[in-house]
Amino acid sequence: MKHFLMALGGLLLMCMPALAQPVPRVETYAGYAFTRFHGSNVSSPIDPAFNTDIPSFNANGGVLQLVINTKKGWLGFVADAGAYHKGSIGGFDIETTVVNYSFGPRVWFNKKHRINPYAQVLVGGTYAAMTKGFAPLFPQLRTGSTTDSAFGLLAGVGLDIRLHRHIAFKPFEASYFYTRLNNPVLDSGRMQDNFRYTGGVAFLFGGEKPAPPPPQPAATRVCPDGTVVPVSQPCPNVNMKLALSPTTATVCQGETVPFTLTTDANLNTSFQWSVNGQNVSQGRDFQFGTAGVNPGTYEIKVAGSGPGLNPAAASATVTVKEYQPPTGTVTASPSEIMGGEKSTLSSNFTGQCGGPIQPATYTASEGRIVDSQFDSTGICDPSSRTEQRKVVTITATARDDKSSGSATTTVTVVCKASAAAVRLPDVLFPMDSSRVNNCGKRILIEQVQSYFQRDPGGQVVLSGHAAENEKVHGLAEQRVRNAAAVITAGTGVCLSIPASQVIVAAPGTDQQGVSFQPGFCGASTSVGATPERPGQMVKPGDTKAEARRVVVWFVPSGGQLPESLGNHSTAASLNITACPK
Repeated sequence: MKHFLMALGGLLLMCMPALAQPVPRVETYAGYAFTRFHGSNVSSPIDPAFNTDIPSFNANGGVLQLVINTKKGWLGFVADAGAYHKGSIGGFDIETTVVNYSFGPRVWFNKKHRINPYAQVLVGGTYAAMTKGFAPLFPQLRTGSTTDSAFGLLAGVGLDIRLHRHIAFKPFEASYFYTRLNNPVLDSGRMQDNFRYTGGVAFLFGGEKPAPPPPQPAATRVCPDGTVVPVSQPCPNVNMKLALSPTTATVCQGETVPFTLTTDANLNTSFQWSVNGQNVSQGRDFQFGTAGVNPGTYEIKVAGSGPGLNPAAASATVTVKEYQPPTGTVTASPSEIMGGEKSTLSSNFTGQCGGPIQPATYTASEGRIVDSQFDSTGICDPSSRTEQRKVVTITATARDDKSSGSATTTVTVVCKASAAAVRLPDVLFPMDSSRVNNCGKRILIEQVQSYFQRDPGGQVVLSGHAAENEKVHGLAEQRVRNAAAVITAGTGVCLSIPASQVIVAAPGTDQQGVSFQPGFCGASTSVGATPERPGQMVKPGDTKAEARRVVVWFVPSGGQLPESLGNHSTAASLNITACPK
């Protein structure tokens, strides 16, 4: 009952105002029916384990109805007959036929309108027949068939939609279908709660006829525009409604513009199209083709005329544009950079009638382009020690669907003058010794430190040498290692210059053409100075001292290494950990 009331409420919400319809006195209905029969379950008194279930099943069939309506239209009386058939149940060859015959009242909720919901309660009888397959399935049923008649009830709701004065469409009638058919095996009375759906067509008869429209006065008539004139007088011409609109107001040469014509004119109306006053076409449809047409603005006009219509005209303008290749500008920011720096490139291109413009690509007369940036690395001439200024041309190129365009700008690259390396006194060593004496430490600690205090980004170059008559192997490498330790070890009296800023080389007996610049440090033996250990002093009269040395340079930031320097590395590769004594 709860579901029935919900369905009834939904039908009432569907009711909406419509034009009044006559109430038919008699209705006949024929339609398709779908029925869901719920099975029964009864235990056998002979053998409780014997399965006597009749499972639920669906059946298809048809329904016939006869409806007699009262004059008021809200109440009718219904005779309902339906038959439903199923060829098998639960996978067994059981042929089942059920027939119902019911009578009862129907309440219409909107009978005088086009959409008619209703509710009804019908009572009567139900007949069922089951044949085939029963004897093997149920041994108790020896005949293989059974029939039964019992009480039946239909209660539900439905909807009629009036299509014509004599025809209505029924999209659905949903009913609770109650039966009391016996179990075909045990012959015991049961109650079944079933469901029935039906839909089809109803035919309507009788009822009052719609009132005819009032007759026109014999002496007048109604014209198409609604005016009333005497029959002896012709109707006046009607003003034609005419409007014109192009699909686009601006096009490129070669494109076609369809026009949309809006009018209330009849089929006998003729239309004349013109472009800038020159007739070009007739008919309701027109397309303005611009192939071979000069750029400019064109007036498209249509004039309409016909019998019973006052002539009318409408116009619209279309602008035709010519193709223009991409043009634009390119900028570099900054426009002046130092050698090795980068400049960001940007461009803006516009065009006309060539389709979308693709992103610009860049080229440079020198250097390279990386991700829309100009990279000046490698432009400066390393052999030049004077300041250089180079002007690089940047070209941006953009393409559309037809051609391309380009724009240029310049970037000035400034290359600073290279500072020359500063030669410091040579650190000298006694014969067959690699120990840095006090004189050498003074040169390395005092003079190198003063240069680094003024230019922390500079570099120190140490090149170790040995005389041909020295007997100790590897003296050149050990001398340059000890000299590097004095300025990088960072403990005791040693300096802590970063090892990565100390360049070391050991050409050995090859003096590489570097002149002798001795540092004899005579002051190191004066009063107050740390005296040299025995055998460690190198005297000015030692003519072979120029071969037993470490040549020392200081290279300012941005300066170039000495040209005489051959294979070299940094002191970081020496893994120095202690300050030499």
